[in-house]
Amino acid sequence: MKEISVVITMDCEPSTATSHPKATGPRDWAMGERAVLGYAGIAKEYGFPCTFFVHPETILAQADLFRQLEREGHCVGLHMHPWKYSYWRYRGERYRAHFGDLSDAEATALRIRGSRVEGAETESGFQAAGAVIVAAGAWSGMLLSAFGPGFGIEPVRGQIALLRGRPGLLAAIVGADCHYLIPRRDGRILAGSTVERAGFDKTTTREAVDELAAAARSLIPALSGAPVETAWAGLRPGSPGGIPLIGPHPSVEGLFLNPGHYRNGLFLAPGSAALLADLVLQRPPLLDPAPYLPR
Repeated sequence: MKEISVVITMDCEPSTATSHPKATGPRDWAMGERAVLGYAGIAKEYGFPCTFFVHPETILAQADLFRQLEREGHCVGLHMHPWKYSYWRYRGERYRAHFGDLSDAEATALRIRGSRVEGAETESGFQAAGAVIVAAGAWSGMLLSAFGPGFGIEPVRGQIALLRGRPGLLAAIVGADCHYLIPRRDGRILAGSTVERAGFDKTTTREAVDELAAAARSLIPALSGAPVETAWAGLRPGSPGGIPLIGPHPSVEGLFLNPGHYRNGLFLAPGSAALLADLVLQRPPLLDPAPYLPR
């Protein structure tokens, strides 16, 4: 007989008292704690450790509980449903039943009392929080500079052009200097990208699009007849030296920063999120945070 592995897991939802009355979850944190400890006790009787998949709001509210469970040999993982965060696809009642209007509201300012953050001011009202993470991309510096240094976080515009090539013309990503080409299966090719200090202006310019198209045709001469189909622009969160800021604010208690990933957000996001989670929850960090600490 082959070996059988048994994994016991539990999803730990936030309290409906602090999220939304229609959301799934315990009616208060005390009820949630009793459920978690009861489940862990049953598993212990059978000699099985548990993996507790914890919602971000839950781990912040009950950090001591889950530290205790980790010391007892249980595991803690992140519990998230991607559809809940897919705002553009799920904007109806099901989405709002879990998050109310919070995810639809822009954070406009942080509320600081003395040397501690109390939460965020949003378009739908004040949201209190014991810990606040600023990860607002290119807009992070604007939020922070309202009460102190912006740490050099600024928007850096990047324009991209889409050329209509033929299928199979380019099989892999190629790049030279600051330019790169990314093929699509239908033959279209993304040509990127510019690096411009233009504030929060996300418009495209004819000069930049012509430059991108010329660079693409220089890299792949077969694109000489390929027309530019469209172009768009986005804002990167630039930072001094291109190094992200990860860690606690140097003078505001409870405030943590995670902006400034510049052109490498997709690559750095998993590691920076894990490191910041360690710092927020006061766990031994997975790597030395010193090079990334806000100063």
